[in-house]
Amino acid sequence: MTVMLERTTATDVPSGTARFRALCRTLLDMEEQAATVFWRPSERGYDSRLTTPFGDPLRIPEPFGCDLDTSGFKTPAGEPDGTEGR
Repeated sequence: MTVMLERTTATDVPSGTARFRALCRTLLDMEEQAATVFWRPSERGYDSRLTTPFGDPLRIPEPFGCDLDTSGFKTPAGEPDGTEGR
């Protein structure tokens, strides 16, 4: 599983990871306050994806078959992307 921390959107995920047959890829979007898991790699990229807001569990499909607790991913109030005050 890969956790992406750079700013991107679900539609920006490159198909390269899928071509190398990574079973799933997880994207944490700090601006949107959401986590996305991509699975079922194909030549076009990933055929399936699921997005959930931070605070709700994100179901990671088989062969992992677990829930990712996203409650700790929320950015502090007033800091939408977690970069203010650095």
